[in-house]
Amino acid sequence: MPWLRFAFAVPQNTADTVLEELEELNATAISMFNAGQDVLWEPAVGCTPLWSDVQVEALFELETSVVEVREVLGKNQIVDVDVTFLEDQEWETTWLEKVEPKQFGRLWVVPREWSLSKEKLVVRLNPGLAFGTGEHATTQLCLEWLEQFDLREKSVLDFGCGSGILGIAAKVLGASRVMSVDYDPQAISATVENAQENNVELEVSDELAPGATYDVIVANILLRPLLDNSNVLLNALKPNGWIGLTGLLEEQQNAIRAAYSTADFTSTMRRDGWILMAGRQLSNDN
Repeated sequence: MPWLRFAFAVPQNTADTVLEELEELNATAISMFNAGQDVLWEPAVGCTPLWSDVQVEALFELETSVVEVREVLGKNQIVDVDVTFLEDQEWETTWLEKVEPKQFGRLWVVPREWSLSKEKLVVRLNPGLAFGTGEHATTQLCLEWLEQFDLREKSVLDFGCGSGILGIAAKVLGASRVMSVDYDPQAISATVENAQENNVELEVSDELAPGATYDVIVANILLRPLLDNSNVLLNALKPNGWIGLTGLLEEQQNAIRAAYSTADFTSTMRRDGWILMAGRQLSNDN
């Protein structure tokens, strides 16, 4: 199946805004690469800077309005845009050539074709038809947050699973049970495929089972869906369970604290203007 690919460069300080707007236009997949001369040596855990100039490649279905996408990019002063047709295999090859393995403590995230020693904890990903390849700051925050836990004998909910990367990571890190939930059929398909690629068993659904509770919940979505689903997520969190919420900006913390009033948020992780708020459920009286 052919796709429309939009390729362009964007400064670091506007990259996240542009990516959000492309997602709102139903971009099927987005990848970011170094567009400048920056050389980033292997960063320490907890420090993965974004390049000063970012090359973005966004994939859309053929029916997408090129004019509409160009208008959105133009509002962000992006006028030099390369629009091409791309076959599935071409997209996958391009992605594999540009993406490097990333390390998050004990955990590695790599393209599926990469070979790493068997003793490493590895998540392998296809470029897929959903977001979540470990390139975005919020995904990196979630991976680092999950990596700090001993997940053995723990149940995990990945709410808004995208490519399935976080649920797969939780399984690789030892979780006994992982539920991956997303309303987008493409995300469900990508999650199932990536779980099979990693030989892990996930429960995958477009809705959360009533009454089910989890030791750890991670949600990498934006402010509005986090607020809209606050009661759903709090009811799904076990007493003293941990919850990590991201897709948030610094100034949105108070809104989250108000909506998740029975959670005690004790830490905030930051990267490239995004934050992850982490806390524990103190009560189920919601």
